Amino acid sequence: MKKTNLLITILFVSMFNVVYSNFYTDDEINIKNIMAEVNCKLDAISQDILSIFKICDQIENYNKLQQQQISEESNATFKNLEEKIINLQNLIQTINQNNIDTIKILNSQINNLSNVFNPVKNNIKRLQQNETSTKNQRIIIFNYIQKVAEQIDVLIAKTTNIQNLETLNKTQIVGIINDIKNLKEQTENVITQINSLKESDTKINNLKKEIDSIKNDLNNKGNTPLIITTFISTILTCSIIWVSPKIKELGATVIKKIKDQKTKLFKPNHPELR
Repeated sequence: MKKTNLLITILFVSMFNVVYSNFYTDDEINIKNIMAEVNCKLDAISQDILSIFKICDQIENYNKLQQQQISEESNATFKNLEEKIINLQNLIQTINQNNIDTIKILNSQINNLSNVFNPVKNNIKRLQQNETSTKNQRIIIFNYIQKVAEQIDVLIAKTTNIQNLETLNKTQIVGIINDIKNLKEQTENVITQINSLKESDTKINNLKKEIDSIKNDLNNKGNTPLIITTFISTILTCSIIWVSPKIKELGATVIKKIKDQKTKLFKPNHPELR
């Protein structure tokens, strides 16, 4: 009887071990499969972020290639503008010297314009040396300066029609002075645009640092237990994609850069670069 009970006990324990062992193995396999799937998705997220950085690097390298060309174009533009201002000053000096007061008024306005223009030129030179400023940002500034140059042309044309102060009435003098004042305001707007770009560059740099930190977390996930890394990385990823407004802004920027990359950034003969 004791032997029978012992055999039954051994048989029961053996059956329990087999069932328990099978249950544990299946459960372990399920866990491994789930974690492998999570890890695969995590790797995909990491690769997506790395791909975004590669695209940004390509765009940045392309901008550096255009740096010399854009600098040469801007220097030519500034030289042209300086010549126009000098010509305008010389032209006003040719007006009848008997009307000193009117000449002083006009010269004062031209000097104000020159005083505003010089810091604009210096600021844009610094902008050219700033590698974080993009090609499109520089093109916007240079196009703006080009419009100012065109308006100086118009102003010179108006002044050229003046033969002497006897044929110049008060309305014409006021008109010329107003034209120069408007030109001065527009050059001040250029300074505002440059300062705005500097703030934008700072935000972009801070955003890149934030993304770099997250990218490093993803790349170093093998140094911590998988489930902990998965949890932390998932929280970080969800926070970045759905919560942080800065990253939403970056996402829109990256999408635009990807489109730009396909449509124009890698076409050296694009009209914006001519």
